[in-house]
Amino acid sequence: MSGSRFATLRERRDELVEVLGAALSTNVFANRFMFHPEELPTVAREATDSFLAFVDSEDGDAARALGDSLERRGIGD
Repeated sequence: MSGSRFATLRERRDELVEVLGAALSTNVFANRFMFHPEELPTVAREATDSFLAFVDSEDGDAARALGDSLERRGIGD
């Protein structure tokens, strides 16, 4: 991660997971999820951790891979 500029993101990881989980829950019927709604917290953690890894590495391929994975699971349709 670029110095302390993004340190707050790591420090607030759990809050990011919570906010993303809430957003996914709010849109559960707007998407064609291919998984049980009980998996939303896991998906939120995976997406948050992938985002934080992207911030660290700026690996666009990894970010696209996550997007492809989420799309296959029905998120973002």
